[in-house]
Amino acid sequence: MVAITSSEKGDLTGQDMGGATLGQQLFQDPWYRTLDALAWPRRGNGPHRLRHSFAVGLIEDGASPAEVKAALNHSAITVTLSEYGDHWDNDDPRLRNRVNARFARLDG
Repeated sequence: MVAITSSEKGDLTGQDMGGATLGQQLFQDPWYRTLDALAWPRRGNGPHRLRHSFAVGLIEDGASPAEVKAALNHSAITVTLSEYGDHWDNDDPRLRNRVNARFARLDG
């Protein structure tokens, strides 16, 4: 039996009778079993790496910071920019000016 609840962020979460979360049951445990079967190290290859690879792929395909924020369900654009800001083309002064202006508005 699994108890389903809603987290503060609105995500559905749950635990089975043994206390394992749905994320562990449905994703994390199979992820690590696959790594073990491939003889890949667990360190540095956790499930979060897939999320990071997804975000970087979006950026490489031209996604804006707002689009990446939405795709990753970040709480604020500043989270997205602090984590992935160096993956956008920093040679474009227009982008740099827009990001700087955005931070100025957020700080003001």
